[in-house]
Amino acid sequence: MTRWAETVDEELLTAISDAQRAHNAIEARILSLVAEIEARGLAAERGFKDTADLVQTVHHIGPGVAKARVRVARKTTPERTLHGEELPAPMPWTGEALASAEISFDHALHRPDLIGRIPTPHREVQRVSLDALTG
Repeated sequence: MTRWAETVDEELLTAISDAQRAHNAIEARILSLVAEIEARGLAAERGFKDTADLVQTVHHIGPGVAKARVRVARKTTPERTLHGEELPAPMPWTGEALASAEISFDHALHRPDLIGRIPTPHREVQRVSLDALTG
């Protein structure tokens, strides 16, 4: 493990930003996989009550987290019709922010209303401001 006490401030701020972005990317990948499991109907096919039940059981997570993952995945991932046509996600801006690791699963879960209201150029300004802060 790195000894952070010996790290200069700018490196420490960069390291935590990099770690959070990597964490966000992993969360986004999990949500993408949950959405695909949901779209394919794998839970019912495998004998689970629903996708949240499958996710909870297979990943050994609490029921609340499993349900939240399914809920966020449904809202942020494009849907497909029975004919395979892709329909836009109910919350496309949040989905984009998740996919680019700009926000965390927790942010999407608790503050999804804000993401849809922030135009992309302003989100870029916020990211640039954070970059300036971290060096």
